[in-house]
Formats: sequence, structure tokens, C-alpha cells
Amino acid sequence: MRVTVFSAGLLFLVIAIPAGAQGWGECAGISGNLVGALNCDFTDGVNHWAFSSVMGSWTTDGSRGYPSPPSGTAEASDPSSYAFTITSDCIAVSAGTDHTLGVYSNTPGGATIGCAGRIEEFTTADCSGSSTVTPDVPFTPVPNEWTPFSTTWTTGATTQSAYGWIECSADASFTVLFDNIALVEGDLPVELQAFSVE
Repeated sequence: MRVTVFSAGLLFLVIAIPAGAQGWGECAGISGNLVGALNCDFTDGVNHWAFSSVMGSWTTDGSRGYPSPPSGTAEASDPSSYAFTITSDCIAVSAGTDHTLGVYSNTPGGATIGCAGRIEEFTTADCSGSSTVTPDVPFTPVPNEWTPFSTTWTTGATTQSAYGWIECSADASFTVLFDNIALVEGDLPVELQAFSVE
């Protein structure tokens, strides 16, 4: 239930989220999770999640993840742009409503990594036509600790659908792990968590 990315690149402005911070549990069990049926824990490989990198690849791994195996794994090796983007399938959302996007991340360390989450909104039901993109909200994967990141925004008055985006890059070769992605109206349910790489 993990996604792993190998790459390298430019550094985002980032913020750290400490281990043991409040987070949510299994994404598939969250009531109202708009990506709950879209392989939010990567138990079905990487279906419903697009991966973009100049020379990267997107594969699966059932060996480990948060909070337990199986896991999904993304791997990218990019000698030029050193960055990658993960994008969800098109998601139906409610107009003029607070939504929260959350993801667990982890890294074995070795480089300073910058990641960011954002939402691309559409006034159509199928994510077509012109769009509005929310500002990037930066976060830093913590070495050897599964830590939760989330950001809340209010959809536009005529928004009907959206993509969720996660981008990461660094200034050296690196690995990022992702798991348990959630997108809900309002706030995510929280619980005190502490976790680490197996």
C-alpha cells in the first residue's frame, strides 16, 4: 500500500510534519473519501493514478507499506529534469465546499526533498475544458517515518470535478514513498499516529 519514487532534482520550499502528528487511518475505510474507490492505498497496483516524469517508470511492489503490506510502488530515474508528478483520476466534487486532500509520505533519506500538493478544478463534470489550479502547498517527506500531510481548500462556486496532484523533486537521487491518499468534503478524521519504515 505504498508508492515509491526514485528521482532527483530542484528543491521546493518545504515544511516538515513531525512523526506522531495527527493523521487518518486506512483510506479505504474513510467515510466519504472521494478517492476511496480509486485505489487510494495502491493495493491494485497503480491503477487510477497517472505518473509523469521525463524518463521515469510507474510499477508496483507488494513487499511493504503503511500500515502493512501489500503496497504500490512508483519508481522514477530521471537524469535531466529530476522531478515527477502523480495525478488522480477525475473526481466529482461539490461546488463552494471545503475539501481536504491528504497523503502519507516517507523517504529512506539521502537527499533533501521538496513535495507539494494541489488541486485542479473544472466547471465540467469530466475534468474537461479550462481549469483553475489551487496554489501549491509544500511538504517534506521525513526520513524513515510515515508522516501525514493534508491541505484544505474551498471549491469554486461552479466547480464540478477536479484532479488531485502531488509533485516532488530534489537536488540529488532520492526515493519517496506514498500511501493512503484521501480526499473528503470538510476535514479528515484524525487520530494520533506514530509509524516507521519496516
